[in-house]
Amino acid sequence: MKQIRDYFRHGEKVQQLIQEQRKQRSPGRSLGAPGLNCLVLGGGGREYAIAWRLARCDSVATIDVVPGNAGVALFSRVIDFSPHDVGRLQQHLAASAIDLAIVGPDELIAEGLGDHLRRASVAVVAPSKEAAKIEWSKTFAKELMTEAHVPTPRWETFTTPEQARNALDRNKWAAPLVVKADGLAAGKGVTICRTLEEALMTLATPPTNSGRVVFEEVLEGEEASRVADELITPIARALAARGTPYRGVIFAGLIRTTSGFKVLEYNARFGDPEAQVTLPRIGGDFAKLMVALGEGRLKEYVAQNPLRLSQRAFVDVVLCAEGYPGSPRVGDRIEGLDALPDGVYGFHGATASTPTGGFITTGGRVMHIVAGGSNIAEARDRAYQGAERVTFTGKFYRSDIAGSGVAVA
Repeated sequence: MKQIRDYFRHGEKVQQLIQEQRKQRSPGRSLGAPGLNCLVLGGGGREYAIAWRLARCDSVATIDVVPGNAGVALFSRVIDFSPHDVGRLQQHLAASAIDLAIVGPDELIAEGLGDHLRRASVAVVAPSKEAAKIEWSKTFAKELMTEAHVPTPRWETFTTPEQARNALDRNKWAAPLVVKADGLAAGKGVTICRTLEEALMTLATPPTNSGRVVFEEVLEGEEASRVADELITPIARALAARGTPYRGVIFAGLIRTTSGFKVLEYNARFGDPEAQVTLPRIGGDFAKLMVALGEGRLKEYVAQNPLRLSQRAFVDVVLCAEGYPGSPRVGDRIEGLDALPDGVYGFHGATASTPTGGFITTGGRVMHIVAGGSNIAEARDRAYQGAERVTFTGKFYRSDIAGSGVAVA
């Protein structure tokens, strides 16, 4: 009787505890519905583009995005918890009967999230933590390029910034040169130093003032992002030879010099904003293609279902918030999304919804205005028309996007 009295005495607290525990569990879904249940991890414009493309596949039944953003919630189920919470993620995989998981952000891939997901017998598009070192370790990537005979600028790695400074003092390296932090640095780990003083200052400034440092020669040329067989296939083979077969996307940063293309870096993921202009061009069932990739049977799948790319060109103009790339202004209402021309899309990057049904800014890269055209010039004009129609306080964007096209066979 005392237990019963205690229950009713503390019933409100018990119910509150039950509600809190329920919030920590995924909502799940009923089993048996036909089609693929997909999960996209990340919450930016790249993940919006991935979910947007999955939503256009006949094979897809459901799409979950963790943690997602306000825009992607218009056509998928947003589950708001941290993708770094592996335990919660494993519970969600089981509760929602996930068939395919695609990992977007570099930090999740570097943490080895793909390895955790594969333990749940899910088709995972993300390399292992070891294979992903092609992005999060500049030294590893350079060593692999040398091993695979992939052309890359002259380079040297140093265990500490002090060793790097000594190389400058001995005139082993001279300006101009590129100074890189070896690991992930949120896009702030690469500096082109035109003078010796700039190089020394860079070595004394985070993130290159601690840990391993890479020097690289400066090449003059035109940067490009398109995959070439002679620059990607050798890397995939070299990784497989090391016992780390690659099940994910390799995005190469290239530069075209007078002696041909050279690789500046590899990214172990879909590029951002490259995904926004690449995924709309992929024909066929993108979800089935990703499942085959995640299960390690891409070669067989493509042999039976040849990859088709649209001949239409796409351009992405990123609308940024005031203060980006530093501390961006947030909380401003976004207007004009309903006034975009036909065939021009607003891919949400950093947005939240309002009680009245609108959207506000929540970060630096707020919105991607993506447009297609019969050629780059047409796509560019239409993307900029859309960029002018979408407004929020402090909005700015580059005016030179797709100013000159680079084609790679």
